[in-house]
Amino acid sequence: MKLLRFLVMAALVAMPLMACDDDEGGGVDIVPTGTISGSVTVEGAGVAGVSVTLVGATSQSATTDAGGAYSFASVEAGSYGVAISDFPADVSFSTVSKTTSITTSGQVATVDFSGSFIRTASISGSVTADGAGLAAVAVTMTGPEGAKNAVTDATGNYSTSGLRSGDYTVT
Repeated sequence: MKLLRFLVMAALVAMPLMACDDDEGGGVDIVPTGTISGSVTVEGAGVAGVSVTLVGATSQSATTDAGGAYSFASVEAGSYGVAISDFPADVSFSTVSKTTSITTSGQVATVDFSGSFIRTASISGSVTADGAGLAAVAVTMTGPEGAKNAVTDATGNYSTSGLRSGDYTVT
């Protein structure tokens, strides 16, 4: 009976020690980490100053650089939400939040956001002389995207639509 107790005690003491030798990490689990990065663009051009938020096992925030790029390093394995905010008011994105995941060490997950300018503004008016509309007068509207041209109709009226909001000079 003493021998049986001795063997049981020896086995109980040896089990935790054997468990420590099962991996190369010395019994410490190593959590995989990676990087989540991407860019925020509007019609192909990077947008600076956009806030990007990462939510999940690791939560971080960043601001896009001059080229619209952002990056979150040392992100632990898991599923994440990436959201953007504080972008220009005249920009529309099909979505402002996306999901991704990190599954292996060194993985780089890319999450890009691509938007377009909202073009719902219009400019219209008329060109007259002595109260009569002047036909075929070239009118130029210069604004955020450069110059847009129109020509007055037979009654002197002109109109241009599909413009970004902003200040325009009409000549």
